[in-house]
Amino acid sequence: MRSHQQALPQHLSKTNEHYTPAKYVDAARSVMGSITLDPASCELANRTVKADQIYTQADDGLLQVWSGNVWCNPPYGKRTMPSGKLVSNKRLWVDRCTQAYLSGEVDQVCLLVTASTGDQWFRPLWGHWVCLPYERIHFCSPDGYEVGNPGSSAIVYMGPRGDTFYRVFRQLGRCVPPEYVPEKQLTMWGDWDHDAEMQQFKDWSRTMEGAR
Repeated sequence: MRSHQQALPQHLSKTNEHYTPAKYVDAARSVMGSITLDPASCELANRTVKADQIYTQADDGLLQVWSGNVWCNPPYGKRTMPSGKLVSNKRLWVDRCTQAYLSGEVDQVCLLVTASTGDQWFRPLWGHWVCLPYERIHFCSPDGYEVGNPGSSAIVYMGPRGDTFYRVFRQLGRCVPPEYVPEKQLTMWGDWDHDAEMQQFKDWSRTMEGAR
């Protein structure tokens, strides 16, 4: 008999606004020394993150210049690219964080994502320190309520303070050291030409901005 199983959503919130509990942000700040930028934030979320600079949804942090030490809890859902292709936000933000660190645009990154270790977008993250929290992270909604989270999370550290990350985050979860990831897998996603697609998106965004 063929069974029919309905896939569970990776997030139960009706909004992309989901704020990280303070203890994880504080741990990230302890590792990096400071949080210079949160590129996927808002004024309310920054009361906890306390980043020197934030980009809001209106700013579109994916397209902005990054610098310093970055904390990033990116939005869920998907984004329509100029080609019409729907691309996972997690995929876009993981690639943006990875490229920003590898290119030297930023000094350090702490990235919080779903622990979707079987998904292709997660593969580049094994090249960095990864903490898999012992408990399920319950995010906060804009109205102050806990947001249901049916899955586990991962906190990824990109930077030179791996020993510090291990010492701090081992109190919160199982820490996995970096493993070798072929360079071509760090920012390449199969048949998706990321650089060309993102350049099209930037050009399209500038055109839309000029039309306002």
